Amino acid sequence: MLRSLTIKNIALIDSLEVTFGAKLNVLSGETGAGKSIIIDSLNMLLGARFDKSLLRHGADEGLVEGIFCLSKNKKHELIEQGIECDDDELIISRKLFADGRSEVRLNGRLSTAAVLKNITSLLVNIYGQNEHQVLLKTGSHLRIIDYYAKIDVEPLAAKVAALHKEYKDTLNQIGKFSDTAQNERNIEIYKFQLNEIDEAKLKEGEEDALLSVRQKHLNFERIVTAVGTAKEALYESENRTAIEAVSAALSAIGRITGAGQEYEELYERLEGVKTELKDINYTLGGLEDSEFSEAEYDKIERRLELISNLKRKYGGSAEAVQKFKLKTQTELDNLLNSAEHLERLISQRDGIIKKLTKECGELSKARKEWAEKFEVLVSAELAELGMPKAVFKVEFGAMPAPEDVHKFLRADGYDSPEFYISPNAGEPLKSLIKTISGGELSRFMLAVKVITSGSDGAGTLIFDEVDAGISGIIGQAVAKKLAKIAAGHQVLCVTHLPQIAAMADAHFCIEKEEKNGRTTTQLLPLDRNGMIEEIARLSGAKNISTEAQSNAGQMKEWSDRFKLSK
Repeated sequence: MLRSLTIKNIALIDSLEVTFGAKLNVLSGETGAGKSIIIDSLNMLLGARFDKSLLRHGADEGLVEGIFCLSKNKKHELIEQGIECDDDELIISRKLFADGRSEVRLNGRLSTAAVLKNITSLLVNIYGQNEHQVLLKTGSHLRIIDYYAKIDVEPLAAKVAALHKEYKDTLNQIGKFSDTAQNERNIEIYKFQLNEIDEAKLKEGEEDALLSVRQKHLNFERIVTAVGTAKEALYESENRTAIEAVSAALSAIGRITGAGQEYEELYERLEGVKTELKDINYTLGGLEDSEFSEAEYDKIERRLELISNLKRKYGGSAEAVQKFKLKTQTELDNLLNSAEHLERLISQRDGIIKKLTKECGELSKARKEWAEKFEVLVSAELAELGMPKAVFKVEFGAMPAPEDVHKFLRADGYDSPEFYISPNAGEPLKSLIKTISGGELSRFMLAVKVITSGSDGAGTLIFDEVDAGISGIIGQAVAKKLAKIAAGHQVLCVTHLPQIAAMADAHFCIEKEEKNGRTTTQLLPLDRNGMIEEIARLSGAKNISTEAQSNAGQMKEWSDRFKLSK
C-alpha cells in the first residue's frame, strides 16, 4: 500500500507530505482547490509522462515521492523484476526538471520511466474520469473479460499468441517465395555472397596467426637488435661471455664435488645451466638469420584487410561469417527449389491454421463461460447501485464459418465481445456504448471494479471522481461499494459526495491559501470533527441549516456502523 506521499514544486503545491491509511482514504475540497494536481502527481509517480508545465512557476525542479509498504508476495514479484528490496518497502522518487527531463529512483537507485510504469502496475491501479470513456470502446470489452477470467484465459491466450506469430511468419515466408522477380534478384545476391566467402577460404585461427606475424614484421629492427645483443652476451663478447663465466664456475666446483653431496648437486645444476645457455644461443642464431620481406608484409596486410571486410559485411567474427554462409546457402537452396519450398510452406500454414482455430475455439469457450458469470455479477452489482431492473449481457456475435476462420484470426483470438445493457424494465438490450448515460456509466465502471478487484494484484486502488453524474441514494450505494472494496484494498478516492466522505476511514481536505502573494495548495488531514464539518459542506447546507452539522454527524455514525457490520 501507499504509506506516504511527498510532493514539492508541482503546480500550486509548494511542499506537501501526507500519510495515508490502509483502508478508504477520501480526498475532497472546493472546485479548483487542486484535486487534479494530486492525481497528476500520483500519475507521474506511477510512470506517466511529465509535462513541464506542471512545474511550479519559478522552480527549477520538482519532486514526487511515494513510500510503499510491501507484502511478502509483492516483494518477491519486485525482486523477480530486478528491483532490490532489502526492507519490506519500496521508495519511489521522481525528480522533475524545468527542461522537461525527469529522474527516476527506486530505493535510491536510478531507473527509467518505463521500468517505473511496469512495476507500479503491480502496486497501484488508478481509475480516473478518462477511463469511463474506455468503456465506450468495444475493444476494451474483450480486455475486461480477459482480465476477469485471467486465471483460465491467460494460458490459453499465450498459446494463441504464439501460434499467431508462427502463422504470420509463415505468411511472410509464403509472400517472399511467391515474388518471382524478387526471388531472382535474391538468387544473384546469395550466389555473389557465397562466392565471395568461398574464394576467401577462411581458416580457423588464421587472423590471429597473421596478426602475430605482422607484429614481428612491424618490430623487425627491434627484434634483430635484441637477439644480437643477447647472442653476444652469451658467446661473442670481447670480454667474458656468459658461457665462459658458467664454464669457469663449473670448473671450480668440479674440484670440490668430493667434499660433500651439496657440491655435487651444485655441479649438476651448473652443467644444466651451461647446456640451456648453449640451446638458447642456438635458437638466437636462428632468429638472427630471419629477414624482413616487404612482399610478405604486403601479402599479410592484404589478407587481413580481406578478412576484416568479410567480418564487417557478414558478421563480427570468422565464426559468424561461416554461420552467415550456412544460412545463405539454405536460403539459396530454398529459392532454387522455390516451388517445392512454397508447397511445404502452404502445407505448414494450413497446419498452423488448424491448430490456431482449435486453440482459438478453446479460448473462446473459456471466455464465454466466464462472461456468463460476469453477466450475473454485474447485474447484481448494478441492482445494489440503484439499477435493480438493469439487464446486462456480453454478446460475442456469430461464430465465423470454419472456412473463413483464418480471416478473423488475431493475436488474441477471433472474439470481439460487446457489452449490451437494458438499464430499465421493458427496454430492449442495446449496445452499452450507444445507450448508457453518464451516471449509469459511473456505476457500471464501479460495478466492474468491485467484481475484478478480487483478481486485481494491486494493493492500492485510486478512484478519481468515481461519483461523476450521480447523487442522492445512488451516492449512498456507491459509498457502500467503495467501503466494500476498501475492506480488502487500500483505496484513495477523490469525491464531491457527502455520502462517500462519510464512509472515509481517513479524510483529507484539499485547500488553497495565499501567502506572501503566492497561492499554494495544502492537503490537510481531518479529525472526526473536521470530517463532520466537511460532510456538512459537501451536503451544501453548512451555512444554510442549523441542522447540517447534526445531520453530517448522523451520516458519519451510520457509515461507521455499516463498516463494522461488514
